[in-house]
Amino acid sequence: VGQVGQTARCDVVMSPTNSFEPLVTVTDVDGPTIDYEMKPALSQEQLERAVERLVSVGGAAPSDKVACLSGLLGESGAAALCDVTTAGVSLRRTAEVGSVEGLMMNFDLVPVLTKAEVEVSLLDELAAHLAARPDSAVCAGNLEGRPGTTVECTVVVGPDSAAFTLTVTAVDGTKIDYSYAPKG
Repeated sequence: VGQVGQTARCDVVMSPTNSFEPLVTVTDVDGPTIDYEMKPALSQEQLERAVERLVSVGGAAPSDKVACLSGLLGESGAAALCDVTTAGVSLRRTAEVGSVEGLMMNFDLVPVLTKAEVEVSLLDELAAHLAARPDSAVCAGNLEGRPGTTVECTVVVGPDSAAFTLTVTAVDGTKIDYSYAPKG
């Protein structure tokens, strides 16, 4: 409709496995002439297929299922949450737009250390610095690979326990580096 601010979505099919859904917005109307701008976007289904391809290309085991909670708008920093299930284990992953050029957008999946992986990793780190390996570690959840992200963990050594805060310091591909410090 020729009214400033009106939007429409169009399906653009590049190949049977590659399509996108740009968002078209009317910017100006001058008589019969309608000016508009387009932003790239992926529908929920298109994003699920793209995440599936991205997981496969990344060298990980092929996923059993990808279920995204929404589509993804092509704006730098825009994000959508997707549940990626592989070998029966489901991880929530964030698809985040890094750059947009014309109708092309690049997005990455933010890596995640699962709760169990964080717990084992923390025990390994502490064992390297202590006389004995702690008995157990229980963390509050997964650790998303974004610098500055934190998770709280409790470590048990015999009758004693200590609370730690783990903070992501760097991310390189799927490798997540973190520091840990007593919670205080």
